[in-house]
Amino acid sequence: YIYHHLTRGEWRKIKEIMNKLKESSDDAELIEEKLKEKVVLYCVLFPSVNEQWLDNCKAGVLDSLYQMILLNSGFLTPQQAMLLTTQL
Repeated sequence: YIYHHLTRGEWRKIKEIMNKLKESSDDAELIEEKLKEKVVLYCVLFPSVNEQWLDNCKAGVLDSLYQMILLNSGFLTPQQAMLLTTQL
């Protein structure tokens, strides 16, 4: 898969969509699934990704791509961030 990192602008747009979804649904699992789908739809360049692809891809592909995109977009755990920084 070929993908690009999330930009701040894309992340804000996705968060706005998620906030609207939260207002209409209390199902946290559904909201998390939609978040993963939006991130992958925004970032994957190849192969062509659409709603049909999401329904037919292997079960773990969406989660794996989501995690890789977030990691490459700068979303790190505190431990990972500490390894990349130097305290003066």
